Amino acid sequence: AKMKRLGVDSLILGHEITGNIVEVGENLDNYKIGDKVFVSHHVPCFNCHYCELGHHTACHLLHNTNFDPGGFAEYLRVPNINIKKKGVYKLDESISYEQGVFIEPLGCVCRAQRLANIRKGQTLLILGSGVSGLLHLKLAKAKGVEKVFATDISDYRLKKAKQYGAETAIKAGKDVLNYVKKDNEG
Repeated sequence: AKMKRLGVDSLILGHEITGNIVEVGENLDNYKIGDKVFVSHHVPCFNCHYCELGHHTACHLLHNTNFDPGGFAEYLRVPNINIKKKGVYKLDESISYEQGVFIEPLGCVCRAQRLANIRKGQTLLILGSGVSGLLHLKLAKAKGVEKVFATDISDYRLKKAKQYGAETAIKAGKDVLNYVKKDNEG
């Protein structure tokens, strides 16, 4: 969403958000001022061809919904469609705002691993050990994936990958294929 500020158009980004409701629209009896919520930036229709196949990210509605202006704004408006299509979730007070923002990235990781049929006994190579890569690592280990190889350009991220259970952390740019072959019985 574009907003006028000091005569300059600006774009407010951000989509992984948690916050508190400060105003409630009409006919929204399930929500009240003060509720702590996670808000999904896009919602699928759950009825189209793609949704029925489990490919919600290809849904036309998903590509045309968003809150306004963006998650880095102090306040934002959530469209009714995002509420109707289950894009707003009340959070228990024991869940911190910081934990709540991981709902969307973790959901993406769960979906990706479901589509890739990641399961116990497999070996997995994760390219990149940023937030999503580390979430992939932790979920794969929780599923019983036996060997996880992780790559990154950052020594700090490689250290985190090892800390979170990667058997091998490989500096990107090295011969990743040979590292994996060496530690994975060829």
